[in-house]
Amino acid sequence: MDLSNIYVYPHDLELGVYEQVIQNPDDSYTILLNSRYNHETQVEAYLHALEHIRCRDFEKTDVQQIEANAHAVLTGEEREKVVSKFEERKAAYIKRCEQEHRKNVRILRRYQKERERYSADIWNEMKLAEYEQHKTDPDWKP
Repeated sequence: MDLSNIYVYPHDLELGVYEQVIQNPDDSYTILLNSRYNHETQVEAYLHALEHIRCRDFEKTDVQQIEANAHAVLTGEEREKVVSKFEERKAAYIKRCEQEHRKNVRILRRYQKERERYSADIWNEMKLAEYEQHKTDPDWKP
């Protein structure tokens, strides 16, 4: 099975929904795995979703038959290959998320420094304005 046109993302789905498979307009697929479940459950949901794709269930209408076919178990070697690929993709996704997080932290720190500097400049301008007012207004009280 070619996994290059299958995209997998964690998603906060309702409890009881383990995965959702979407056939995209370009004939690729998106699998949303419920992020509320543990890793082992996500692997099983992923394998189940792949069975729907492998069996071309999007072209069928008999839901009972679709689910019966999707619950068929992959052979040991094929299962290990698919699970291994899933593990690689999950690790790559986590790495991308961590990189994005580090980038966002750097941006936030830069923003905070700018804000502190900007706030100091405004504070200094306010104090300068008060001082200027003090020089010209004998009734001014700090």
